[in-house]
Amino acid sequence: MAAEKLIQEWWLEPNQGDASLEEDHVDFWQDVLNNVIDQSLTHKNVLDFGCNRGGLLKMLHETFSLNKGVGVDIAQESINVANSRIQNEPIKYLALTDLSQFQEEFDIAISTAVIYLIQDIKNHAQQIYGALKPNGVYYVTHPDYTQSAGGKVLMEEIKKFSATEVATNTLDDIANAFEEVGFQVSIKKMQPSRYFSHTKHSTWYRSIYDCIHHEYNERYVFKLVKL
Repeated sequence: MAAEKLIQEWWLEPNQGDASLEEDHVDFWQDVLNNVIDQSLTHKNVLDFGCNRGGLLKMLHETFSLNKGVGVDIAQESINVANSRIQNEPIKYLALTDLSQFQEEFDIAISTAVIYLIQDIKNHAQQIYGALKPNGVYYVTHPDYTQSAGGKVLMEEIKKFSATEVATNTLDDIANAFEEVGFQVSIKKMQPSRYFSHTKHSTWYRSIYDCIHHEYNERYVFKLVKL
């Protein structure tokens, strides 16, 4: 996955941990439902790559009634939390460093703001290709931090607390890697449907202009279809 070994948590900020990542992404998951997934997932087998504490997969099941959901992540403590929350859903969560145990098992795979942490994009593309059924689709949301001054500020802040290295792959790097493996690649900008809270002394943005520019111009969705 995004690293060669398992870790405890992704986010190492004191007194925060992965719980803070989950809190920050709840509204974003609604944008995923509204702006990313362009088909019904009802009765489908779905893989959530980089699932963290499992909240998105549970939301997908509540919305679509999945046949099966599998969430994978390298953060062991987050996977423990995700499994403790399972009720009667056909869902399981696994701490894994690769996807080799899955062979043409999933109709749909999804990752949300994870791929920017993956150094070897081609290896990741190959693993996803193997895990998907023929004509399976991988939806990838990607915050591109490489093309603007504001994005580079965000990248430096993430580096302070991320348990893994932040990659610098461009949109072309990602698209070319998946195409070479055998995916049909398409992309669009991800348009948010929510308001963004203004904090005068934000750690993440130097100004509200940087915030709006990044949220509306530097967040993308790849739709990758296994041929």
